[in-house]
Amino acid sequence: MKKWFCVVMSLCFCIVTNAQQSTVDSANRTDLKLGTNSDGSDTSKVFEKVDEIAAFQGGAEAWRKYLQRNLATDVAQKQGLPKGGYTVIVEFVVNEDGNVTDVKPVAASKACTDCIKEAVRVIKNSPRWIPAMLNNSPVKYRHKQKFIFTVYDF
Repeated sequence: MKKWFCVVMSLCFCIVTNAQQSTVDSANRTDLKLGTNSDGSDTSKVFEKVDEIAAFQGGAEAWRKYLQRNLATDVAQKQGLPKGGYTVIVEFVVNEDGNVTDVKPVAASKACTDCIKEAVRVIKNSPRWIPAMLNNSPVKYRHKQKFIFTVYDF
């Protein structure tokens, strides 16, 4: 029987947030400093609690399609790894302009170095997002995306 190797990518479409900073109490602020939003919040902070989270243009379905079209799902197989699942979790920030920044793997199967590189690459090349909003101002927001690269032996 011939062995066929297929690589299947599974995505966790639930975007997980990671706490980084809390909101700034701007009720008593009368002055605005350089590097602050109109509500007095610091533009360098990455927020967890916002009024609207950052979203991919077109929503979750468009994000899924982007990943399907752009992710090389055969990297684990090309690396010659045995059958099994290779998980990579990538963390990234969507800034006030909707650009993806600070992309880094935060958890990964060490055996599949190419899986890590590919997951980071596809996130870095992501088009502009709709930024998160806090008090009617765009703010930085942290996301996590889970990838599972699977090698099957048929």
